[in-house]
Amino acid sequence: MWQYVVLVITAAVLTLQSLFAKLYSNHYTGEDKFSSPVFSVFYGFIVAIITLISAGFSYAPSKLTVVLGLMNGIFLFVYNSALIEGSRRGPYSFVMICNLFGGVLVPMFVMMFMPRLVELFASKESSLWFTPQNLTILQGIALVLVLVAFVLLNLTGKTQQKPKRSYYLWILLLGLVNGGYSTVLALQSALRPDDKSEVLVTTFAFGGLFSLIYLLLISKKKFVSTFRMSGKAWFFALGACGIATLAVNLLTYVLSLFDNAAIVNATSNGCILIFSALSSFLLFKEKMNFKQLIGAALCVGAIILLNF
Repeated sequence: MWQYVVLVITAAVLTLQSLFAKLYSNHYTGEDKFSSPVFSVFYGFIVAIITLISAGFSYAPSKLTVVLGLMNGIFLFVYNSALIEGSRRGPYSFVMICNLFGGVLVPMFVMMFMPRLVELFASKESSLWFTPQNLTILQGIALVLVLVAFVLLNLTGKTQQKPKRSYYLWILLLGLVNGGYSTVLALQSALRPDDKSEVLVTTFAFGGLFSLIYLLLISKKKFVSTFRMSGKAWFFALGACGIATLAVNLLTYVLSLFDNAAIVNATSNGCILIFSALSSFLLFKEKMNFKQLIGAALCVGAIILLNF
């Protein structure tokens, strides 16, 4: 029971992080194209530094952890870019659908082949962590319900905007990198469970480095001025980074409590959608329509089924 409580808390913290990131974006006074990379630089380096400090400056990663951290650093950088570019080109609701679909479907698909891959680097016992046979029939039904709920919760009405082809390419990329990040984090947790802080420091340090290089390339002489922003923007940016540090450490801990990554991904994403819908209603007075209410109910039912 305790692991599910921690999982729900983790989802709530992730939702709060997204809220702070949104408020930062609203108060950023520079050019729009600089908003995401500036935030990503803070996000990457601050999370890496705080995690390193909390670990007592202990950093002794294995070669595999460095490689997987580098991969997730790339995923982190591409994720932020795809999220911003996709949101600029079309409906944000469908961006979130593809984002969360990727976070659930990609790990499930990869798990079909993961045991053999894990056996190349570790024991057969470790590969069992990824075995899709661990899912019961009820849990399989629950995963389908979560996917249906994702769609219903993001149905906010028709839009007159006709997105260009680049929009669909960006949101497809977003779903893939979100799922890839979740999969790599789960893989590292199974293969090198003692490298929890090391993989986070490596991932976010590389993510911050890639964002810094990208910002230098697109800003050129304006680089210094991109960091000049209001006090509120600084507050929400630094607050989001602090919350993100707590969130990623909680997520790493949660992965070690469960026997199947699909359950973690589906439950956390389902909870995030519910918390996001509630925060929109309570903070921004955005009412849920009938279809969204059904989606929320399906999410709750799916989360219950995932526990059997």
